[in-house]
Amino acid sequence: MSRTSRSKRRRAARRHYHKRRRTRARLIESLEPRLLLAGDWHNACLALDATHDGAVVPLDALVLINRLNAFGSGPLPPAGGSAGPPPYYDTTGDDRLTPVDVLVIVNALNGGRAAPEFDVLGLTHDTAPNGKSNADGITFDGRISGHVSAPLGLTSFTASVDGGAPIPVKSQCGDFLFDAGWATDGSDDGDHTIRFTAAYQARFRATKDVTFTLDTSAPPLSLKLDPNSDTPPAGDGKTDTNPVALVGTTEAKLDVTLQYPQRDASADDAGQFRFDNIPIVYGPQVFTAQAYDVAGNRTTVQTTVDYTCSFPPSGDLWTVHETGGSQAGAGGATFQQCHALLREGDSFRVEMQRQVTVPAEPSNLVIELADPAFDNTAPDAMADAVEIALVDASGQSLVHTIAKDRDALFNWSAGQPVRVGANTTFNAGTVTVDLSNLAAGTDATLIIRAVNNDGDLLSTTQVNRVAVVPRSDPSSPRGAPLLDPSYPVTEDLDLGVLDDVTQIVKPEYGTTSFDAATGMVYADVTLANVGSFLADAPVVVVVDTMSDPSVVPVHADGYTPDGRAYFEFSSLVAGGTLNPQDATSSRAIGFVNPHGVPFTYAAHVLAMRNHDPEITS
Repeated sequence: MSRTSRSKRRRAARRHYHKRRRTRARLIESLEPRLLLAGDWHNACLALDATHDGAVVPLDALVLINRLNAFGSGPLPPAGGSAGPPPYYDTTGDDRLTPVDVLVIVNALNGGRAAPEFDVLGLTHDTAPNGKSNADGITFDGRISGHVSAPLGLTSFTASVDGGAPIPVKSQCGDFLFDAGWATDGSDDGDHTIRFTAAYQARFRATKDVTFTLDTSAPPLSLKLDPNSDTPPAGDGKTDTNPVALVGTTEAKLDVTLQYPQRDASADDAGQFRFDNIPIVYGPQVFTAQAYDVAGNRTTVQTTVDYTCSFPPSGDLWTVHETGGSQAGAGGATFQQCHALLREGDSFRVEMQRQVTVPAEPSNLVIELADPAFDNTAPDAMADAVEIALVDASGQSLVHTIAKDRDALFNWSAGQPVRVGANTTFNAGTVTVDLSNLAAGTDATLIIRAVNNDGDLLSTTQVNRVAVVPRSDPSSPRGAPLLDPSYPVTEDLDLGVLDDVTQIVKPEYGTTSFDAATGMVYADVTLANVGSFLADAPVVVVVDTMSDPSVVPVHADGYTPDGRAYFEFSSLVAGGTLNPQDATSSRAIGFVNPHGVPFTYAAHVLAMRNHDPEITS
């Protein structure tokens, strides 16, 4: 064979070798991790590495020469089993063993291009919060991976951890994954440098460092009910407050996520965080929070909040009473979403009751109300009212009331200012009753009631919460009880000289109140002159035409000759004359209502009408 022919065959073999090598490289990449094809005499990772020791050395050419000397040149038999490979005899990838397969090894050894290079090298997973990755070099996964290119393979590949002794690194087709076996208990946490050294023989080498921070310690995380939301006894995870706040601690500046409802919070410099306005449902409810540190370590915690609301859906704890209502239209109370709704209907009185025991520590009774929705379709009758009372077993009030002969510590009548007893306050819908002067262990009955005597049907009141809570200030508010004044009466009053001025002097109703122990209902009454004539004292209101004979006026100032009760307003008329568009001061008139039924009556106003002067000659 001529030298020219041999040169052409060598060039063709080289082209075929490089083409097959590129094809095989792509094929192996697509089949990863199946790097070697079974039954193939060609080394897909390093074609000239016949001995499969990771480097191309003269021995690779020698094993091919020995095979040629033993069996000659030609197609290779089917590979597999004990027949091999290795050795990989087919360096050119043509499924034959010929002198060309030896020649390409010799040429490569003589070519001198043997220096390895790190194409890719770094953290396998630079972990970050929420299961993501970043490039900050802080990770809980200390494994290193990469790819090293080496035309003739590697005779040595090592890693030195933090300046320690070299550790052999295994690679396959240039790809490698190095795991130093870091402890996961935090004992190896900190900054580390790993030096990788890849070499082909002594004079060809590449060195590269990977520096990172290992952090395998999950962040501390706690979650609990905010003490301000935790109603007594503290620390039991039970509350009758809704919504609530949850608080906790973690590492400073970490983001914390509440899973349901979805809320996010950031810890402050002290690691404290909070979630406000968390709605809860009746009964135990589990809340889950999680936090990631910068390395991506995650901590998940749970806490249980038991919403023992004041008004369970079943209505437990409360009894409901009504009087005077019809079978079809009577009022009542409903319990839903941890609220109570009082409905007046056509009942005279609707009330709900529950037992309260005074604790040993100074405490307040707290009742939270929504603004009553009063039905004002009957403005000329007794006003609808909502009242609260705290009484003993005999029905006597245990705290100061709004007035004498009443059991109510709180009264909200339609169109009137709220009235409270001396040791009760009212602010923004919250009624607060001081219990600190009651003996520990005292059993009391809490009454919340609606009073309806105006003939309308639709007034409602929503009660959101009832609780006994420790006093933040152990001192007790004090003041004189609000008592009805004594009203002077006119001695030897002659009703016969008075005129009926009902057409121009009209009763106007203020606060309505009911005392359960005595069955008495009180109405504050003011007389207004709506006419154009003067009305002089004495001025009296005569109660007449009772719709129910069992209802009787009480504490009357006198009686007409035919037995009708009257109440005198003379002392409440400024200057003794009630001018047009003026009104008297207010006073209470009372009725005994033993059966608790709605009732009506007629109110006749008698006064000295200021007539035109008579002229005589």
